[in-house]
Parts: sequence; C-alpha cells; structure tokens
Amino acid sequence: MADLPTVIIERIIYFATVYANKSLGDWKNALRLLWINREWRHAAKRILYSCAIVDLNCKFIEEGKTVDTYFTDTKAVLMANTNVLLIEQNDSGAMAKQFVIKYREDGLRKLLLLCIITALAINESDCPAVSVIKEGSDAAKNGQALTDDQRSSCLKAATDVAQLLVNRLPNITDLDICTHCKEVYFCQFVNTLISSYNGKLTGFHTNLPVNRTTMLVSETLKNVTIRSHVDTIIHMPTINPHPLEYLMLNVRRTQFRWDMFRYNNNSNVIQFDNLRSLKLFFVEANFGSTQVLGPNDHIPQLVFPKLTTLILYYLPLTTNEVQYLMKAPLRILNYSGCLDTAHMICNQSIGNLADLTININLYNVHIPPNNMIAKMNKMFSKTAGIAKVTLTLTWQSNIMDFTDVYWPHLTHLYLNGPFDLYSLFLAIPRMPNLVDLLARSTLSYTSDRVLLVLHTLKRDNAGPVSSKLKHIKFLKVKRTKQLVEAFDELTWYLPELESVDFS
Repeated sequence: MADLPTVIIERIIYFATVYANKSLGDWKNALRLLWINREWRHAAKRILYSCAIVDLNCKFIEEGKTVDTYFTDTKAVLMANTNVLLIEQNDSGAMAKQFVIKYREDGLRKLLLLCIITALAINESDCPAVSVIKEGSDAAKNGQALTDDQRSSCLKAATDVAQLLVNRLPNITDLDICTHCKEVYFCQFVNTLISSYNGKLTGFHTNLPVNRTTMLVSETLKNVTIRSHVDTIIHMPTINPHPLEYLMLNVRRTQFRWDMFRYNNNSNVIQFDNLRSLKLFFVEANFGSTQVLGPNDHIPQLVFPKLTTLILYYLPLTTNEVQYLMKAPLRILNYSGCLDTAHMICNQSIGNLADLTININLYNVHIPPNNMIAKMNKMFSKTAGIAKVTLTLTWQSNIMDFTDVYWPHLTHLYLNGPFDLYSLFLAIPRMPNLVDLLARSTLSYTSDRVLLVLHTLKRDNAGPVSSKLKHIKFLKVKRTKQLVEAFDELTWYLPELESVDFS
C-alpha cells in the first residue's frame, strides 16, 4: 500500500473523506485514515484538517439526560462536539479553510453561543467576555429580562468571542452556519465572523437572518447560500455580484430585492459577470398570483452573460424579471409555481435549452379547465428543439380531461390529481415524444376499473399509435396479475412501451 503512487493515494483519500465536512460523525469515521501509514497520513491530514466543525446535534447526549444536566455536570460532553481542539493540538489551525456550525434541535437554542464557547474550551483567561455571556445566559434561563446595558455588553462579548475564534482559525475561506437559531447574541457572533473573514471568503452558507449592514463584497466570493425564514421584513446583505458563480436564496419574497446586489454601482444595470447557477426559493407559495412587488418597487436591468442553470421555486416574477432572466444562455431551467408565470416564461426565446422542467401547482386556483388546457397547449408549443421537457401538474378540484391536450414536444409527464384515465390514453398520440409517464390519481382507480379502461380502449381504438412512450408508473393502483398481463399486451397501442409499474 505504501508503494502506491501519490496521485492514487490522494484519490482514495478524497473518496474516503468526501463527506467529512457534512457532519462530525463522518469526520470522525474518516479520521482513522491518519493511522494507516505516513503517506496516507500526509494526504488525509490536508483534507481532514481543512474543515473545522462544531456539531451540537444531540447524538452525543445520552438518553434521559438533559442539556442543562450536561452543562452543569461536565464540559467534556460538549467538547466532544467539535474537532477544532484536535486540529489545534496538532498545530494545524492555519490549515482550516472551512468552518461549520451545526445544530438543528430545540434543546440548546437559548444556550447555543455559550455551548459553542464551552465546546471550543474558551475560558475567561482567553476572553474575559465569556463571563458576560454566562451571566446573560443565566438571566435568560431564569426568565429575567436583560437591561439595555446587559444586552449591549452581551453583544460586545459575542463580538469578542468571534474575534478570538478568527485568531485561532485565521485562514477560513468557507463559512457554513447550519442552524435556525435566531438568538441575537449568536447572530452577532456569526455576523462578526462574516465581517472578519469577508476579504477571504470564497463560500458562504447560512440559515440565519443576515445583518442588513453585512457586506459580502469580497472579489473571491463565488458560492453563496442564504436560507432565512424570518417572520418580519428584513433587508438582505449587500452582495458583490461580479465574482459569484453559484447563488441560492431561500427567503421570503418580502426580504428580497435585486438592489442587494447593487455594490459599488450607481447605474441601473446589475451584471452577474460569472454567475453560472441561480436558485431562488421563496417560502410563500402564492400559486395563482404574479403580483409580488409594490407600485413603487423598481427592477434594475439584470444581465447574466454566463448563467446556464436557473431554478425558480414558487417565485412569482414580474414581466421584466422574466425577460432579463430568459436572455441568459440557459441550458437548464426548472420552474415551480403558478401557470401564469410558467406561460410567461415559455413565451420567451427558450429554444436553446437542453432541459426544461415546469412544475405547476393548481391548489386553491380556480381556472376553467378549457382555459387551462388552452394556455398549456400554447405554452408547450414554444418548446420545440428542447431535448427534455418535463411537466409536473398538481391539482385537487376539477377532474382533468385530456381531450383537448396537444403537447407535441413533452417528454416527461407527472400527474397528481383527479383525472380521466381513458382520455389520458387517448391523448398520448398528441404527445408523440413522451417517454415517461407517472400518474397518481386522487380518484378511486381500482384494478378492475383500470382493466375496464384498457378493455374499452382496445375495443374502440385501432393501434399502434405514433408514440415513444417507454415507461409508465401508476401510484395508488394495486398490482394484480390480470393488470400486469393487460399492460404487457398494451404494445398493440404503445409500440415502444418497455415497463409498467404500480405502487
């Protein structure tokens, strides 16, 4: 094993440690690679010690004991929730490039910053501000309201603790804050980390509300993920758009404005020079409306010269936003939301796409069936030349009749709602490029009822039809021997059919 070429060793180490930055448990599992031999130790150390993790998930807490019991009894348990001390003991703090904080349970939320302090073995001799955090935490636990002076002192203490950590891990280029804790002192701690590492960051990922004064403006910042589901209107940070290559925002629509990317730019044009992947997820699922901005809101001109992947999830868009986004050299477009916005997207020049996915949710939306089908017919008439065109349709009220459907370029169709199965089979020739069909009917389609539909189809129609359909899957339909045999014979109608599945 010691005679293996270095490049082979490094590839083995890479695949063995590829998930080591996802959790402390995976990191600990990969740690044993350091003990194989000197060559493996050298290769693994650079990978493992590049990721510093504080993982406060409850898997280290024994059943029957509370967080407070551990906190008062011993610091050892919480110290087991980080690899930072081990990295420092090996004089490798400067090797750490990624810093991850993870916590997703309820137990520690009020004590999260204090638990991080304990896990990192930060004491009052290292940072006098620790005593202030302890006092504030004790008061909060006892239900005592902090005075203005106490709150101010705790905020300053959180800043001091963050700065101490920056000194211990000076070369962090990727911050990953994976917790929904919104405690003000912890947020202050995180925002100080952001500000301190800002000039070096290449990646930033957080589930927290980001201070609106935060400036993510480094020319090295390529990868940004912000998930912030706060209940109040809050401004997003200022972000430099020019170096970004990957951007994902999962926020409330009230939080988002394109002006957050207006860094060092007084013109009406915001240009994302290097952005290749954009994912926008908005938590208010307003399925039927496109009105999201006030009359005084202004959309700057947006330019995406390199954008190839666009994913929009329940994002109502204005006409200007759609036009700017569709001018990008897109290859992959995935839109989930209302029919009107999907229709507006497909009316643009989208012929250069390789993969188009449209997910339409019609819950609580009252559209006459004929109008809806006519709009989708027009929408999918614009998709010629796209190799993969997928439609996922979810509804709950009217029984869908496919008699008037004409989707000649559709390749994948996924249905979830009440529909007429017979009309669906009759519509397949009007979807000649369809290769994959998944159908979940909320009507009661028993095996006998499906058999009756197939019998009627064979009695009243000639075959085969012009169809590329290869795979069919029915959900909520019980598999029976008679049903399997009937679909095995369906090649008389669908000549390229290869498989039918039931679940």
